[in-house]
Amino acid sequence: MNTGSRKRRVRRSMTAATAATCSVFALWAQGPASDWRDYLGGPDSAHYSPLKQIDRANAGKLQVAWTFPTQDNTAYVFNPLVVDNVAYVIAKGGSLVALDASAGKELWTHTFEPRLKK
Repeated sequence: MNTGSRKRRVRRSMTAATAATCSVFALWAQGPASDWRDYLGGPDSAHYSPLKQIDRANAGKLQVAWTFPTQDNTAYVFNPLVVDNVAYVIAKGGSLVALDASAGKELWTHTFEPRLKK
């Protein structure tokens, strides 16, 4: 594989990882039967979800359902995507990690190749 091809593949992979970004708290709120397929909630990035499980009356009563240790000391700021009850997050040194959105159990991890220096 030539260097240009590898760089493009790494760039596409990093773009996919970056796109895999919405708060874990928000993904828990979606419930197992709902998706958050677009960055920031939709094509218009409005942070809006039509779901009715959380409203002003119960928002203050929410509790953390689960957490996922990133296994590094990086302060990640991202918005995971949730598709078919799988949350795609960044953790473990910038790897893309798929989690069961209901329980937080790790399903798989994809570690990206390091960027090549010019």
